[in-house]
Amino acid sequence: MGRERNLIIDKRQTDLAPTTHIRGEINKEGVRKMTPREWARLQGFPDTFILPVADGHLYKQLGNSVTVSVIEAVAKKIKEVLDDE
Repeated sequence: MGRERNLIIDKRQTDLAPTTHIRGEINKEGVRKMTPREWARLQGFPDTFILPVADGHLYKQLGNSVTVSVIEAVAKKIKEVLDDE
């Protein structure tokens, strides 16, 4: 429903002074919001893929996308089953 918080634990940053352009603050437990680039990586997009729209749109689009490598693996298994019959 678009209300997920997309939180991740990130222990890399020990100093809470802002050093990146990541939206949202890192709390003392190291919890922060995932970036659109991180979502794109999870969906299999290369880092060279240009994300041309606002973050809000990217979260929606990437949340609705499918991971091509997963679909490919499922299709290969279906083909194997059909070929065996």
